[in-house]
Amino acid sequence: MKLRKPVKLIFTIIIAGSIGLTFGYGVAQGVMANNKLVNAIETKLQQNCNCEIVSSDVSAVGIQYSRENGFSNSEASFILENCTFPLSIETEAKRLDEILKKDIEDYDSLDLITFQFKNSTQHKTVKFKAGCLHESGNI
Repeated sequence: MKLRKPVKLIFTIIIAGSIGLTFGYGVAQGVMANNKLVNAIETKLQQNCNCEIVSSDVSAVGIQYSRENGFSNSEASFILENCTFPLSIETEAKRLDEILKKDIEDYDSLDLITFQFKNSTQHKTVKFKAGCLHESGNI
């Protein structure tokens, strides 16, 4: 009779440990895949826009909610500093979005992507949610 309690405890610990390790491994794989995607996007932006600096700002995986953006599962934000382009910021953002859709595998897995155009006189943000222009405005 005394032997049953330790056996149950050991069995419970093994099951809980297995579930925990599996969950942790899945989370780690998701984060690594997201980092790889963000790095690929940053590289493609550096190749295709005429900006002094292109850098990733924020990258998040998992369910998020904000009043401004609603629900999203994954998002990425990029800062593009001192860019030169012939037309408007919105037109440039749409051009970059089309390039990324065409050239980056799994780009469409991002629910929300933000381009922050900065220079010495202005800071303008353009957001794409679910592949469509969501918002454009000054900060």
